[in-house]
Amino acid sequence: MYGRKWERSLSLIQDRLGYSFTDIELLREALTHSSYAHESGLRSWNERLEFLGDAVLELATSTRLFRAMKDMDEGGLTRLRARLVRKEALLTWAEALSLSGVLRVNRGLRKKGEGGDLSSMHADAIEAIFGAVYMDGGFDMAESVVNRYLDFMFERGDYLQDGNSSIDPKSELQQILQIRGEPLPEYRIISREGPPHSPRFEVELYVSEVLLSRGRGRSIKEAEVQAARDALSLVRSVAKELPR
Repeated sequence: MYGRKWERSLSLIQDRLGYSFTDIELLREALTHSSYAHESGLRSWNERLEFLGDAVLELATSTRLFRAMKDMDEGGLTRLRARLVRKEALLTWAEALSLSGVLRVNRGLRKKGEGGDLSSMHADAIEAIFGAVYMDGGFDMAESVVNRYLDFMFERGDYLQDGNSSIDPKSELQQILQIRGEPLPEYRIISREGPPHSPRFEVELYVSEVLLSRGRGRSIKEAEVQAARDALSLVRSVAKELPR
């Protein structure tokens, strides 16, 4: 199973990562689970690279958030980083990279994976890949690959979810724009209708003087939330059409 076809798949993985290895052996090691190494008599597997990649991921993510979220305090940065580096988040990128087809595991785990769940191993392999890129090309190259992962997460918006809750649309839109280095949204009230006891407001949402959406509500806040929700849908749909 892990012969010539597997070797060819390494090229596809590098294309998806946006990085070509000088020492391809590092990528092979990052995609090798200990179970396969022990079964095949190999002397190295991905746990050491995973250890290194975990640190690379945390530093690169911290740097990105520190630069982008200038108004967020230490507690907010810590919570946001935690959502981006957790195993569940890494798994979504592992699935997008089709990592399940290239992670080398032993026969028993391979059978289990055909009808079970090896998600933890796939998330660990992503960290190992970060570590492998760092060893191969240095921190700048590793940071670029981590940023590719972060861009993927920012497009999805999954990083904003915490358990069964998520932040409100206005805050979510603001965070996405900040992380992308874009100006903050501006809300403009364009109309107020109805009697004093039951008014209806309409607002427009602009970014860099570009109208993104409109919202209506029984209060200014409600109208702004609706406008932010519609703007989020637009921002995400445009992002998904951009090449990664």
